[in-house]
Amino acid sequence: MTIISEIPLRNFQFWSGGKDRAEKCTDEQLDEIESMMEDITPGNGWTETEVNDFFWFEFDTIANWLGYKSEEYFDAGVTESDVQDAEDWFNCILNANEMIDIANLDRNDYIYRDEDGEYVLDEDLVYDDFSDWWSNMNDIEKVKEYRKYE
Repeated sequence: MTIISEIPLRNFQFWSGGKDRAEKCTDEQLDEIESMMEDITPGNGWTETEVNDFFWFEFDTIANWLGYKSEEYFDAGVTESDVQDAEDWFNCILNANEMIDIANLDRNDYIYRDEDGEYVLDEDLVYDDFSDWWSNMNDIEKVKEYRKYE
């Protein structure tokens, strides 16, 4: 026997891996996912198993709908917009002393004596090391670093 019912996704009884992933979502996110799923509904609708399996095995797609690159980014609370904000923040840091402090670099590694015997900060080397430090982080780490200073 086939029984067709229409229930909000927030009231759906997920199980196993589908349940684990659905529990990560807020009611508002479930409403947004429901709207997106309605746009791609198969001709005869979604079965309970299809809904559950979609959450279980296609959560990267769901995360993408919500503005995240993948489930990993969703779990970390890092949207594509957050990644861009972190990159913009990084690109605005122009002061060598600030770079040293943010990346926790050893200031003594960048000081040298010029031809007049004066101690000088090698700002080019600071910038290079600061850029390397940033480049060696993944997007989630970059956003976490950025959030320390926003």
